[in-house]
Amino acid sequence: MNDQTINDQTWEGIRAEFTPPALGQLLHRLSELMEDPEPVMQQPVRVFIDDGTFCPGFQFLPGNPRFSG
Repeated sequence: MNDQTINDQTWEGIRAEFTPPALGQLLHRLSELMEDPEPVMQQPVRVFIDDGTFCPGFQFLPGNPRFSG
């Protein structure tokens, strides 16, 4: 068994990579890419956590948003 601990910097990197984008971030990004983002905005699953609304399974890839999974 490995008794090493995971440092805070590693945890922050994991959070940054895997935290889903907020709904407002998604709308902003799609508005940059298309004239009418509303049809696409109806597709993401929305998750409510405290006061935030997030869109899991959505990735921002360079130049193109894509759904994962």
